[in-house]
Amino acid sequence: MCCGNRPVAGDLVTELAPREPEVDARFILANERTLLAWVRTSLTIIAGGVGVQQFGHVGGRRWIAVALILFGVFAASAGTVRYHRADRAIRHGRLPRAGFAPTLVSVSVIAIALVLLVAVIVN
Repeated sequence: MCCGNRPVAGDLVTELAPREPEVDARFILANERTLLAWVRTSLTIIAGGVGVQQFGHVGGRRWIAVALILFGVFAASAGTVRYHRADRAIRHGRLPRAGFAPTLVSVSVIAIALVLLVAVIVN
């Protein structure tokens, strides 16, 4: 409003336009960094699979390599889904759901490490 109580054209448009909630850029950028951490984790797991196949002297190395590579694909996919869900929640002023992917990835990494440890000891 300007000049007493008379609305100016720009003020009217501003008042009628739906406002998006203000989002702190730090949350959006932190969410992007989290996605990049998921991608780094998945690349590391995939590289581990390639390493097992190329340099491993373990029985069943092909199946271990395939499992690692597929698990890396899962980790990247889970991180991407989580990123989009968190982004949507942040932009709507809500907290994102916790989800199950971080726990599943952690438990799976432990399981893979134990399988590799047994394979190395047996061989």
